[in-house]
Amino acid sequence: MGCNWISAVPLRNGDEGAKKRSNPQGHPDRIVTRFNLSAGAPLTKAVEEQDMLIIGMGEGELANEAKAPPFHIAVRLGSVLLLPKEESYLLRNIGKQELDILVIQSNR
Repeated sequence: MGCNWISAVPLRNGDEGAKKRSNPQGHPDRIVTRFNLSAGAPLTKAVEEQDMLIIGMGEGELANEAKAPPFHIAVRLGSVLLLPKEESYLLRNIGKQELDILVIQSNR
C-alpha cells in the first residue's frame, strides 16, 4: 500500500485564514490522503473518532470484512463512499489490480 498526504498544515504566525480552517487544538478539520491499494491490501480506520469519505480515483472492488458475510463495494472513478465514525469496518481490495482511492477524514 502506498499513500500520499495532500492536506496543508495551517500557518500559525498571524494567518487568520488558517485559524478559521483549523479546530481549537490546531489540527486541520480535514485530512486528505491518496492511497494505492495493491490487490489484497487492507484499509483500516486511521482515526477512530472521525468520519471518512472514500472517493474512487480508479476502478476496482472493496470488501468490508467487518461484516458477516463480507459486504462488496464496487469502486468507480468519482464514486463516493461515506464511512461514519460509528460504524466498524475493515476494507480490503479484493480486485486483481491496484486500486487508487482518495480518503478524506473529517472532524465534523
